Amino acid sequence: MLPPYPRPSPAQIWINSEVEALVLSYFADQSTPLEIDGIFNWSMTYDRDSDIWMPYGNSREFTMHDLRYPYVTWDQKIDRIVRSKSLDRLVVWHISSCPRPSRREAYVTDMMRYIPVHIEGKCALFENATKPSAEPSSYMFYLAFENSFCKDYITEKFWKTALQKGVIPVARGGLSRADYEAVAPPGSFIYADDFAGPRELATYLLEVAHDKVKYAAYFQWYKTHTLTYDDPDWWGQSKELESSPFCTICEKLNKPHKSKTTNFTSFVQGKCRLPRPWTA
Repeated sequence: MLPPYPRPSPAQIWINSEVEALVLSYFADQSTPLEIDGIFNWSMTYDRDSDIWMPYGNSREFTMHDLRYPYVTWDQKIDRIVRSKSLDRLVVWHISSCPRPSRREAYVTDMMRYIPVHIEGKCALFENATKPSAEPSSYMFYLAFENSFCKDYITEKFWKTALQKGVIPVARGGLSRADYEAVAPPGSFIYADDFAGPRELATYLLEVAHDKVKYAAYFQWYKTHTLTYDDPDWWGQSKELESSPFCTICEKLNKPHKSKTTNFTSFVQGKCRLPRPWTA
């Protein structure tokens, strides 16, 4: 519901905040101009093109303060992660809603022909699937499959459920792999669309799972990078206060800024795509 218009003061700044995929949000219909065009001044979303960027997660290189611990500490941590994994807990997935534009349900159904996937959640399509035998952190891979393919749409499943818990995320989202490379620690994830289909992806996961050196390679980022956001709790609550979107709002409000309004019809153009065809 839009606030009363016109606004009480011409100087008042209105911000449209959106955490869901643009293709699922109320302003994603691109067939007609959107009712919020020309009303809001700033956008605040997960999209890096927003006036205020509010990602679900991010990473950065270590500073000198971070590097006060010797590398051997991280080698030991990586070794503990690798040794804690077992081949009877390969792939886990949590799905709370279906169907969705990304067709993730169909992709995983095909994938299960080649590798065991333990599934939990409310999606009725998988009621008879094998349930997880342990917490997701005990598994080797987590399917961080987004509900839509939208630019920079990389949610808490990638950050909080996988990376932060010592699990390799298998990512399927964004407009391309580049969206993940822009924010994730280098070498920390597997991108599903790098493979022709579920069969090739499953084959690669099995190859990595059976090779401790290859598996450990996905955790080498522990030595050079740290996560700076872990789940914004829908409102950008950051571990590092200076990177909070709300701090960005304060900064922008206290700096000279030109009066402008955002055309959201243009903002959403080309920001989401359909899933690429795959070979089963």
